[in-house]
Formats: sequence, structure tokens, C-alpha cells
Amino acid sequence: MKHKEAEHTFFMKSGQAIKTLGELMQVLEDMSDEDFSHHVNENKNDFALWTEHSLHNKDLANKIRSAKTRLALLALLEHEFEEKPEAETPENETEEVPMKTEKKVAYEKSADVRESKPQIKTEYGKFVVKEFIYGLVAGVLLGVILSRLVFFVS
Repeated sequence: MKHKEAEHTFFMKSGQAIKTLGELMQVLEDMSDEDFSHHVNENKNDFALWTEHSLHNKDLANKIRSAKTRLALLALLEHEFEEKPEAETPENETEEVPMKTEKKVAYEKSADVRESKPQIKTEYGKFVVKEFIYGLVAGVLLGVILSRLVFFVS
């Protein structure tokens, strides 16, 4: 599959510039998990935003949002390259991207990129658990104190 250059260059945490999905795939192969987590975490997905706004490919951006690990994203992109060949365009506007078949297997087996029910993560859930634990500890302490008072009074 061939890809044109993005409207805007993506700059990695390291300062490396990426202009095409093919370049992103090459960078993902050697990227550290720390660098990946800087761009993709539970609060953001820089690669999905860049794909949507610079490459104007909302469908692919939505798929990229589902990939939570570097290898899952790489496998997803390679799967996309394999699935949707485009018509030939002039060489100065595109880039040929090589496929890696071992990544296709990882894509098919990866739980991170398979369609699944969305996970709802809210601050409310964390708040409820935290307050429950505080209440439990306070209740136990109050029970111990009251039992000691009753024992000493009797």
C-alpha cells in the first residue's frame, strides 16, 4: 500500500519527524515502550490524532485508538497495508511500505486490537472504592474503640 505525506509532520518525543504511515511503522519497530507510552496512554493517543487530522483518515484513526501497545499498533498498521491496496500514484507523492508477515499473526491474536466492548474508566469508580475503604477502616476503628469503652465500663 502506498501513502501520501501527511499535511503536518509528526514529531516524536525524541524529535524525530514522521511524514507518512510507512515512516511511523519503521519508527514503531525500534521505539522503546517508554517513548510509546509518552504518545499513547489512557489519556491520549497522539498517533490517532495525527492520522485523523493530518492524514484525514478518521476510520484508520479510530482503529489506531484501539491499539494499546506498540506491537499491537504496528501489527494493525501492517494489517491495514495488506488489506487495502490503493491505485498507483506518482512516485514523488508516495512511499512503498514493506510487509512483515510475522506481525500479521500478532495482529490476529492480539486482544488489544480486536473489536471489544469499550472499557469505561471514570474517576467516579476510583472515588467509590477509595471512600469504601476509608469507611471500612473508620468503622473497624470505631467498633474497636466502642468495644473497649463498653468493656471498661462494665
